[in-house]
Amino acid sequence: MDGLESQARPSGHIDLDLVDDPLSRRPVGLRRRWTSLRVSASGVVVLVLIGALIGAAFGRAWTRWEQRKLDSARVSLFVAVADLSTTTGSNGRVSMEGSVAVANGGPLPVEVSGPASGNFRVWGQQRVAAAGAARFPASVVVVCAAGVEQQPLPLALVVVAADGERRSVEVKVELVGTWKEIVAQDCQLPS
Repeated sequence: MDGLESQARPSGHIDLDLVDDPLSRRPVGLRRRWTSLRVSASGVVVLVLIGALIGAAFGRAWTRWEQRKLDSARVSLFVAVADLSTTTGSNGRVSMEGSVAVANGGPLPVEVSGPASGNFRVWGQQRVAAAGAARFPASVVVVCAAGVEQQPLPLALVVVAADGERRSVEVKVELVGTWKEIVAQDCQLPS
C-alpha cells in the first residue's frame, strides 16, 4: 500500500483541486467586485443614453419650476378711467368720483386693493383673473395749477401676487373722455 499512496500523491506536487488555502475562502470586497466587472461597449452606450434621458427630464422639470416661480411673481396692471358719477369744482380744484378699470396683464390672478390716500384714491379689494379686469370705486382731486403738468396721474395700488408677496405697484392713469373734459372746463384750460 505504501507504493499506491506514493503514486496517488507524488511528493512536491500540489493538486489544485484539493488545496485547503484559508485565503481562498475570504469574501471578495465590494470595491474589488466593481473594479473587476467588465462592461461591453453597448452597455456603456446604454448607460450614457439612460443618463442623458434622466438629465434631460430633470432639466425640463427644473425649467418648468423656474418658469412657474417667475410667473407667480410677475405683475402687470393697466388702469383706465371707466365712468364718472359726481364732480365738484372750487378753489382751483376739481374733485371727481366714479370708477376705474384695473386689467391684469400678468399670467396668473392677483389680489388688488387701493390705498385710500393721495389725490387719486381707489377703494376695495378684488381678485383680478389673468387677462381679466375689475372695476374699483375711485376719486380724483386735480389741482388746476398742476393739473396739466401732472398728466397722466400716478396711482398706487397694493397687489398680492400668486407668490403671496405684497407689493406696491404705481401705474399712470390718463384722464380721458368726460374726466378730461371736466378738468379742462373747471380749470378753464384750453381743450
